Amino acid sequence: MQSPLTRQTFALPLLLLIGLSGPLQAGEDQDNSTPTAWQWYYGQTASQLTTVINSGYRIVDLEVESGSPARFTAALVQNTGSYAKGWWWYYNLTLSSVGNLVSQNNARIIDIEAYEVSGAVRYAVVMVPNTGADAKAWWYYVTTNLNDIVNATSSNNARIVDIEEDVLLGQTWYTAVMISNTGADAKGWYWYIGASSSFISNEIATKNLRLIDLERRSNGTYAVVLVKNTEAMSWWWYIGQTAAGLTAAINQTGSRIQSIERVDSGGTPYFYALLHNNSNSLTTTVGSILRNGNDGVVGLYLKEVNGSVRANLQENFVFEPASTIKTLMHAHAMREMLLGNANLSENLTVFTGSPNSCPTYTSPSLFGMPAVLDKMMVDSNNNHTMAIRDHFGAGAIAATAATLGMNNTQIIHTLGCGGPPANSMTLVDGGLLHEAVANGYLGSFRDTFYDIMLNSVSGYGGNRLGMIIDQEGASVGLSSFLIADFKSLMEMAYKGGSYGYGSTSLDYYYSVLAWSKIPFISGGVLSPKEFVSGVFIHHASDETTMPATMDTASAELLRDEIRAALLTWVGMSNPWTNLGGGLSGTTTMTYVGQGSLVGGTAVNSTLTNALPNKVATLVLGYTHLNAPFKGGVWGPFPDILIASIPTGPSGTIALPSEWPLGVPGGFDFYLQWWMADPGAVAGFAGSNTLRGTTP
Repeated sequence: MQSPLTRQTFALPLLLLIGLSGPLQAGEDQDNSTPTAWQWYYGQTASQLTTVINSGYRIVDLEVESGSPARFTAALVQNTGSYAKGWWWYYNLTLSSVGNLVSQNNARIIDIEAYEVSGAVRYAVVMVPNTGADAKAWWYYVTTNLNDIVNATSSNNARIVDIEEDVLLGQTWYTAVMISNTGADAKGWYWYIGASSSFISNEIATKNLRLIDLERRSNGTYAVVLVKNTEAMSWWWYIGQTAAGLTAAINQTGSRIQSIERVDSGGTPYFYALLHNNSNSLTTTVGSILRNGNDGVVGLYLKEVNGSVRANLQENFVFEPASTIKTLMHAHAMREMLLGNANLSENLTVFTGSPNSCPTYTSPSLFGMPAVLDKMMVDSNNNHTMAIRDHFGAGAIAATAATLGMNNTQIIHTLGCGGPPANSMTLVDGGLLHEAVANGYLGSFRDTFYDIMLNSVSGYGGNRLGMIIDQEGASVGLSSFLIADFKSLMEMAYKGGSYGYGSTSLDYYYSVLAWSKIPFISGGVLSPKEFVSGVFIHHASDETTMPATMDTASAELLRDEIRAALLTWVGMSNPWTNLGGGLSGTTTMTYVGQGSLVGGTAVNSTLTNALPNKVATLVLGYTHLNAPFKGGVWGPFPDILIASIPTGPSGTIALPSEWPLGVPGGFDFYLQWWMADPGAVAGFAGSNTLRGTTP
C-alpha cells in the first residue's frame, strides 16, 4: 500500500475511459465466500484505517462519509489465503491522479468514490494489480451520464461491478467500474437505477439473482447490480440498519460485509449492506436450519473435547436456557458427592403439591437423591429442580459455574417460573461444563452424571440422529449389523429446555446442550472422540416449527463427525478391532487377535497377564448392544459361554492351541475373557473386548 495522495489540482472531464486487457482467470471479491477473518468500521480517519491495514487487512469496500475532515466507512478482509492480493488505496485524488496511479501500478480499480472537498471533486479508490490471476479486461467511467454507461457495457461486452450516483457541484453524475463479461468472468447480470426494495426482492426471487452492488439514492430508491447466483452462494442484504442492527444481522447469519453504504438521518447513521456467507459448510447448513421459518436469535456450537471448534454461530450470545441450565445444577450435585459433601443415599424435600410449571412451597415429601436428579434431568420436573437448588444453595451452584469459567451463566429465577429477569447461559459456557466433566471434573461420578441424563443415541433430536447414522452408514457401504454396532458403541448425554413467556403475546426460547462419544477406529483399535455441542433459538414469536427445527439442527450438527467415524469402519485391513473396556483386578488382562479371519477356520488370539494357574472363561457374542459398558461388561451376554480354560503358570491362553475356536464366514463376533479375581470389583475381572470380522 502506498501513502494517500493529497494533490489539489482539479479537472473534471465528462468521460474518462481506460481499457486494459490480460488473462481472464480470477474471480472478484464479490464472488468469494471462503470464510476469513474480517472487520468493518465507520467514522474512521485514514490513520485509524491504516492501523487496521497494517495488522494484515485490506479494504474490499470503501465509502467516503466526508471529505473534510476525511472520514470513512470500510469493510476489510484478512489479506491471506484466497483473499491475498497486492493492493492500494488512496483518497483526496484528482481525476488525473487516479489515471496516473492506475498506469503507474498497472492496477485495476475495484471501488471508486467521488465526493466534494471545498468546491472541488475528489476521488477515493481501491486498486488491485491487474496482473497474474487478477488480470482482466476492464474499464472505468467517472462523472458521466447513464447513456454513456449503457453504451459502454454494450460496446465492451462488459458487466458493471461497481456503480455510484453522486450529486457533485450541483449536478447528478454516475461513476462505474466494469469488467469484460467473457471467459471465467462471464455471468448473466442486470442493473437498475431507481429500483424499489420490493422490485429488487422480486427480481432476486424470480430470477435467482444475487446483489453485488447496492447504492441508496436520495429519493429512497436504489441503484443496483445483480448477477445470476449460479454458485448458490448464501448471501443477504439489509437496508436502513443501525450499527447495532447490522451487527446483529451479521452475527445471526454468520456472514461478512462485502458492500456497505452509510446514510445519516436525524444524526443517526443507517447502513445499507450486502453480506456474504462467512461460515464453514457445517455452520452454514445448521444455521440455515435454525433460521428457517422463525424470527428468533439462533446459535450453534460443536467442539471436540480438548480439540478444535468444528462449527459455531453466536456461541457467545447470552440466551435464556430454560431447563437446559439444569445441567449445571446436576454437575454441581455430582461434584459435591465427589467431595464428600453429599451422597446418593440421602433424602431431599420436594414440594409435590405445587404446580410443576412454577413450583411453590406446598405439600413437602421426601425423595431419594437419585430419584430427584432423575426427575430433574429426564422428566425436567421443576419441583424436583427446586429441591436440588434449595438443598445445595443457589450461591454454591453459582460458584461452581464461576469455577468452570461459565462467566455468562446465571440462575436468577426459579425454573418454571420464568422472568424477567431471565436466567442466562452461552453455548461456550455449556461447552466448558461438558468438557470439564469429560476431563474428570466429577472423577468417579462422571459416569453417574451421564447415566442420570437423557442418553439415547437413536432418540437424540427426536430420533433424527439415529436416522443420520443409518443414512451415512448405508452411504459408505456398511452392513445394517455394523451400523447397529456403531450405534451401540456411541454414547451421549444431553438436556434440553424450552419456555414460552407472556399470556397474550408469547415469545419462545428453546435450547439443548449435549456431550457425545463417537466411535472412531484407528489402527484396528477403538479410538472414540468426544464432543460438546448445543443449539438455541432465543426470543422467537412463533413456536409452531421450533421443536422440529431444534431436533433437526441438533442432530445435523453431528452428521459430519458421524460420517467421518463411519468411514473409519470401512475396509479395515485388520479384521480385529480392540473395543477396549475390561475390568481390572489384581492384574489387567490383555486380549489380542492375530492374523486374518477366514470363515470356518480357527481363531488365532492370545490372552496375557491373567492370574496364573487359574481358570478363565471365554465369552462369545453375536450381538453387541451397549458394549463395552463403562465398567467393562458388554451386551445382553453371555450369548455363548464357550469354554473355561486354565491359564497355566504364565497367565497366558493362546487360541487355537488351547481350544480350536472357529467361526462362520460373513459374521462379526465379539470375544471377552472373564475370571475370578479377589482384587476386582465383585470378585471378577474382565479383559478388553475384541471384535472379529470374517470375510
